[in-house]
Amino acid sequence: MDRRTFLTSAGLTGAALLSGGLGYTLNDRSLAAGPQPTAAGDPPEGCFSGFDYQTLIAQSVTSIKGGAGSRFPQSAAVHTASGKYYIARQTTGNYQDQMIYEYDLATGALLRSKDVPMGTGVYLEGLVYFSNASGQLCFIVPVQKYGKFGIFNFETGLMETQFNMNGNYKIGFDNRLKYFLCGKNAEPAKDANTSMDGVYLYDLASVIAGQPVLAGTVEFLHDQMFNHKIQGLTMIDDVIYLGQGAEYQTISMIDMNGNLLHMVSYDSKEIISLVGGNPGSTNLQVESEGMTWVKVNGVTHPVAFIATQGKACLIKLGDTAAGTKISRQIFKGYNPLREHAALQLIQSSGTPSVYVSTGADFYQAVASIKRKGIYTFFCNGSAMNAPIGGRSIRGTIIVTDVTSAGVASLAEIRGQDYGGIVWSNYYDTNASDVWKGWSNIGGAFAVQAGSSFDPFTANPGVYETTSATNAPVNDSAIKIYTITRSYQGRRQLQCNYSESGNVYYGNIHTNGVFKGWKKVAFAN
Repeated sequence: MDRRTFLTSAGLTGAALLSGGLGYTLNDRSLAAGPQPTAAGDPPEGCFSGFDYQTLIAQSVTSIKGGAGSRFPQSAAVHTASGKYYIARQTTGNYQDQMIYEYDLATGALLRSKDVPMGTGVYLEGLVYFSNASGQLCFIVPVQKYGKFGIFNFETGLMETQFNMNGNYKIGFDNRLKYFLCGKNAEPAKDANTSMDGVYLYDLASVIAGQPVLAGTVEFLHDQMFNHKIQGLTMIDDVIYLGQGAEYQTISMIDMNGNLLHMVSYDSKEIISLVGGNPGSTNLQVESEGMTWVKVNGVTHPVAFIATQGKACLIKLGDTAAGTKISRQIFKGYNPLREHAALQLIQSSGTPSVYVSTGADFYQAVASIKRKGIYTFFCNGSAMNAPIGGRSIRGTIIVTDVTSAGVASLAEIRGQDYGGIVWSNYYDTNASDVWKGWSNIGGAFAVQAGSSFDPFTANPGVYETTSATNAPVNDSAIKIYTITRSYQGRRQLQCNYSESGNVYYGNIHTNGVFKGWKKVAFAN
C-alpha cells in the first residue's frame, strides 16, 4: 500500500488543512485557460501572479466571547469534500483556553465546538486533521510551546496520544500528504516569534502513528523572514509558504534551501472590499491568521485566512476564472538584509546574541553555542562565572570550532565591564584547563575585588582589595595588586599599600613555592 492509499484510507484528504501557508500551482503560461497544476520540476518563477485573483469562500466573526475573555482566531482549515470548515480560537493572558469550531461551508452556520486541552502559552497556529481508523475526526496539535505534540479526537474531546517531537506550535502539512511541518527554534526555550529559524519536515504517517520520523530540515534567516510576523505555514510541492503580518497581510515562499523565492503584500483596502468591509474606515488592519490550500476539480488553490474589521475570512487565491483581481501594495518597513552584517551579532531588538542574566552561568552559555561565528554577549555581574568585581560586562565571543556533538569547542572572549575594565577569557575543550579564567587586561581602573581575594590564585590583572589573605601584612588596609603570570605558571606579584605607600614584591615559581614578600626600601 503506497502512502497516498494509506492516508486516503485513513480519511486524510487533500483539502484537510489550513495551516498558515500558500501553494503555487499556477504559471503565467496557463492563466488564460484557468489555473492548472504546475508540472513536476517546473521552476517557480512567473507562477505567482495568478494568486492576485481572489474569491471569498467563507466568513465568520473574528472573536467569540468565552472562558477568561474573548477568543481570537489562530488558524483555520477547509474541507470541501464534507462541506465544512474549522477555526481555532483562543483567549490570551495567563489563562488560555483553545477551542476548535466547526462550520457549514455553504451557510456559515456553527455546527459544534470542542475544547482542546493544551498548555498555557501554546498557540494552535495551524490545523492539521485526519480521520482515524474508526472514522473519527482528529487533529495533530501542539501540547507544549515546543517539543511535545498530541492527537486530539474532535468527536470525543480527548487527547488520545502525546509524544515528544522537536518543533514549535506553527504547524501544517503539504499537498502531497508526505510531510507534517512545524517550526524550528534556534533556542527551543524561547518564543517562536523571537527564535524561529527554520521548519522541520516529518514523515506525516509517522506523526499520525505517534512515532515521528524526521525527514528533513529547512533553515532560513530569522531576521529576514520575521520582518513580518509568521502566523502560520504550509507546503505545496517543494515550496514552503508562510502567512505573515499583524497590521497588513504578507505572503512569503521559500525553497528547500531556505532561500526566499517570492514575497507579496496585497492592498488592504481592496481585501476589505472583497470581504464586505468598509475600505473608507480608519481601521485598515488586515491580519494574517494562517493559510492553507484546497483542491477543486484536481487543481490546488492557496487559501488565505485573514482577520479584518471583525470578520474572519477564508479567501481562495488563484481563481483566475471568477476571482477579483487584488492589487499588490508597496511593502512598509525595511529590508533587514541591509542590516544583516550588524544584526547577525545581535538580536533584531538590539539585545546581544548571548544574554546571561543574574544567577545564570556564563561558562554554560558559551559552551551551549551551536555554531562557529562571532557573537555579542551581556553578562550580569551577579551571574555565575562572571569576572570578579560584580560589574556587568559586554563584549564578543568568537567561536572557531565545535565538538562532534555540535556545541562550541574553542572560543575567545573579550569584554569591558561598566567600570571601564577590560577582560579576556579562553575556552578550549581539548585543554587540561578548559577555561583559562578571566584576566584583567586593561582599563583605567583597578578591579574592585572582594574581602576573600587571594593574590596567589587570581588571574593576571590589577586589583584593589582589603583582603588579608596571603597579603604582605595581615591587615584590612587597602592594597593594590598587580599580577602577571607566565605561560609556564610563574607568577609575579606587586602589592602597593594605599595609606602607607609601602611596596612589596613576590614570586611564585612553577613548583608553587613562594619565597616571601620583599618590601622595597625607598631613600628620601
